[in-house]
Amino acid sequence: MRLRDKVAIVTGAGSGIGAAAAVAMAAESARVLVADVNEAGAKTTVQRIEGAGGQAIALTADVTRAADNQALVERATAAWGRLDVFFANAGVPQWKTDVEEVDETTFDTIFDVNVKGVYLGAKYALPVMKRARRGVFLITASTAAIRPRAGGQIYAASKGAVVTLAKALALEVASRPSPPTRRCCRPSWASRRWTPRGWRGTRRRCRSAGSTSRRTSRTPRSSSPRTRPP
Repeated sequence: MRLRDKVAIVTGAGSGIGAAAAVAMAAESARVLVADVNEAGAKTTVQRIEGAGGQAIALTADVTRAADNQALVERATAAWGRLDVFFANAGVPQWKTDVEEVDETTFDTIFDVNVKGVYLGAKYALPVMKRARRGVFLITASTAAIRPRAGGQIYAASKGAVVTLAKALALEVASRPSPPTRRCCRPSWASRRWTPRGWRGTRRRCRSAGSTSRRTSRTPRSSSPRTRPP
């Protein structure tokens, strides 16, 4: 039970990678706060966890709102007294579109969720981890950050920003004694309800961004991203 007595927050945990990660963490004995903008999805994930004997709380949250991110951290620490893992997984895709057809609303939505959501998660989770001198901050990026696909220029740019943000956060905490750890997962494809057609069939990968190690850990499509216990 690698995560026994640990507390984790997972955003975008109502489906896809987030749900799989929340269930996997709970299976390793973590207590998980399941966050999603879709209340029904979050509750479904909690039901799966509790049905397997785990502990979880569902909380509706919009990661683009500072107040919601703050509430996630406050709820987890109030319920369980600590925070060990924050998985900033929530994200939105871009359907294959030529740049001249992309409207500003689409651009703003993608960057608000995929980039601002990660920044706000770090803003409220990392201070708790810095004070405790422990913790893991996980981010879902994408192979699109380094290998963009035609018609996905805004999504690729948002994930590129996330990779750079992960590196900057690593530098921020690296000089601290017993610093929190950050990891950036870059899946190439995962089965979820909004995966664009034509972008399927590639192998999923998780790679640490900004790490001195060049090793890549590969997981089957049915698995969640690997987590390192604090």
